[in-house]
Amino acid sequence: MTRYLLTWLVLCLLTGLTWVSSGAHLSLALAIAVSKAALVVVFFMHLRDEPAVSRLVLFSSLVLLAVFCAVTLTELGTRFPLARP
Repeated sequence: MTRYLLTWLVLCLLTGLTWVSSGAHLSLALAIAVSKAALVVVFFMHLRDEPAVSRLVLFSSLVLLAVFCAVTLTELGTRFPLARP
């Protein structure tokens, strides 16, 4: 029970940090969001107690998502300037 309470307090602290640093760079906001999502996945979704295969599936899907996003952004950068949205 204390693990969940401590995780919740850290999530509240990170939410406050997001609110305080709202005018800062986007990379800081994304880093805070990723750390909050990681805390939720590891503790509240019990990934910490799951076998290694489940963690491997999650990690490989995140890597594949990153590759898809990188390819999409790369393709967007090579478009004709008038064709960009």
